[in-house]
Amino acid sequence: MSDMKLREFLKFDESDLLANRNGKLSENQKKMLAERRKSEVMRWIIVLVVYLASLAGTLFLVSKTTPLLADLSVATIFKTLPGPAIVVLILLIFLLYKIFRGYDDTLKSMQGEVEFVRVERQEKDYARSDSSHDIYKTVQAYEMHVADIIYGDVNETFTGLIKQGDIHKFYYTKDGGILSCESISKGK
Repeated sequence: MSDMKLREFLKFDESDLLANRNGKLSENQKKMLAERRKSEVMRWIIVLVVYLASLAGTLFLVSKTTPLLADLSVATIFKTLPGPAIVVLILLIFLLYKIFRGYDDTLKSMQGEVEFVRVERQEKDYARSDSSHDIYKTVQAYEMHVADIIYGDVNETFTGLIKQGDIHKFYYTKDGGILSCESISKGK
C-alpha cells in the first residue's frame, strides 16, 4: 500500500516524521495528544455530571414522596444513604486521577518485520450479564508483532495498509499510541 494512505490513516506528515526521527514529538503531535487527553477528561466530567443530576433527581423524588425524608437536608440524606455518596467520591477521585496523572510522552520506536496476528479473547458481555451471573463473549482482534514487541488491538483498516512481512519503523508513545511510521524495506 502507499505510504500516503498510511500517513492519512495515522494523521502525520513529513514534519512529524522528521521530528520523530530526531527523537522528538512535533508541535502537531503535542497538540493532538493534549486534545485527546482533554477529550477524555471531558467525557468523564459528563459522566460525573449525568450521575450527579440523576442522583439529585432521585433524592428530590424520594424526599417528596417519602414523608420521613421530606424535612431532611441533602447532607443528612447522604449520611443516611451512604451508597450514593461513596459512588460520587469514587467518581471524583477517578476524575481527579485522569486530570492530574502524569502521561508518558517519551517517544519510543520499534523496527522490524511486521506480522499481524488475529487473536481471540473472552470479554464480559455487559448487555447479557446480571448481578449474579457473568456472561462472556468471544471477541476477535488483531495484534501487530514487530521484532519482540506486541502492539495489541490494531484497527483492521491498519492491517490492510501494511503488507505482512514488510519492515517498518514505528514511532509511538506509551499513552499516545503510534504517531508515525516509515517503510524500511519490502518483505519477501
